[in-house]
Amino acid sequence: MRSVRRSGRLRRMAAAIMLLAGGLGVLGAAAREPSEREAPEDAQPRVVLVSAIEGAIGPATERQVEKLMERAAGPGIEAVVLRLYTPGGLADSMREIIAEILAAPVPVIGWVAPPGAHAASAGTYILYATHLAAMAPGTNLGAATPVMIGGVPGLPGPQGGDEGKGKDEQKGDEEEDARPPLSGMDAM
Repeated sequence: MRSVRRSGRLRRMAAAIMLLAGGLGVLGAAAREPSEREAPEDAQPRVVLVSAIEGAIGPATERQVEKLMERAAGPGIEAVVLRLYTPGGLADSMREIIAEILAAPVPVIGWVAPPGAHAASAGTYILYATHLAAMAPGTNLGAATPVMIGGVPGLPGPQGGDEGKGKDEQKGDEEEDARPPLSGMDAM
C-alpha cells in the first residue's frame, strides 16, 4: 500500500518538475533571439539552480538569496527555483528578497513544496514576485498578516471625551450611528 502511495507521489512530483521545466523552456525561448536558439557544439550545459527557503524568513534567508542570485549571473545558468516552505518572517528581509528576485539575471521560479507545505505571510509575497509560481499538490499560501514583534500591543484608552459619560450615554451614541446591514444588490 505504501509503495503505491509513494509511486503516485513520485509521479506527481515528476509531473510538477516537468511543468516547471516546460515553463522554463517557454520563458527561455521567448527571451532569446532566433540566432541564439541554435546551440553550437561546444555550448555549456544548461543549469537550473535550486534553493530551499524553509522556516522563518530573516537576515540569513536574505543572504542566502543574495548569494544565489550572484551565482545565477554565472555562465550557463538558465533559471533559479526557490522551493518555499515557510510561515513567513521579517518584512525587511522579505522586501530585500523581492528586490533580488526582481533584479535577477535569469527567470526565478517559485515552487511551494513538498506536499503539505505552505508559503504564508512573507512567503506569499516572495512567491508573487517570482516570474513563474508553482505549487505541489496539497500546498497552500496566504494568511499574510502583520505581526508585532515584542508582545501584544496595549489596547488604546478611551478617546473623544467618552470618559465622563456613563454606559447608557455611550450606548446611545452608538445607536444613532447604527445602520441596517446591506443585503443582496445593495451590497454591490
